[in-house]
Amino acid sequence: MAITQFYFERMYEGRVQVEYHDLARPEEAEAYQDLLEEVRRYRLPFPLVAIDGEILLAGGAEFYQIKPLVDEALEARGQARKAQ
Repeated sequence: MAITQFYFERMYEGRVQVEYHDLARPEEAEAYQDLLEEVRRYRLPFPLVAIDGEILLAGGAEFYQIKPLVDEALEARGQARKAQ
């Protein structure tokens, strides 16, 4: 997770925030009870990736999988990533 966070921070220069939540920890599970109910209902595999609170990816969390989703979200907000 640390390397993914590093790449996003470097590439998007603070315009995205990457958070990691371990839902196996009781305090995290309690805080995200609604999310866990959705995971159980749809039998989603971990890890999960959510953008703006919406689960967009289940079963993987590699940078190359997440980047297009982040680009799409930023573009929808009119904040397209500047070319590197």
